[in-house]
Amino acid sequence: MALSGLAVFDGAGTFTGSFTNSDNGHISTRPADTGAYRVGSDCTGTLTDLTAGVHFAIVLLDGGAEAFGLQTDIGTAVALDAKKQ
Repeated sequence: MALSGLAVFDGAGTFTGSFTNSDNGHISTRPADTGAYRVGSDCTGTLTDLTAGVHFAIVLLDGGAEAFGLQTDIGTAVALDAKKQ
């Protein structure tokens, strides 16, 4: 699966966004996506996409300008790479 889109993080643990994804050649759009995140003092944390029901372990880099993550749901192998604009 591949995903591209825009997310806005509010600094208080929630985000909103819109995404287009390709899953085995099937294209779909999620125009109103919501989720929650938590980041610890060591810059590691979790991200949950409430709309899609998926979970990630994340790490922030470059003062929060970039995030990498791995989906933690059983049977998945999805990587996350997000950059601040």
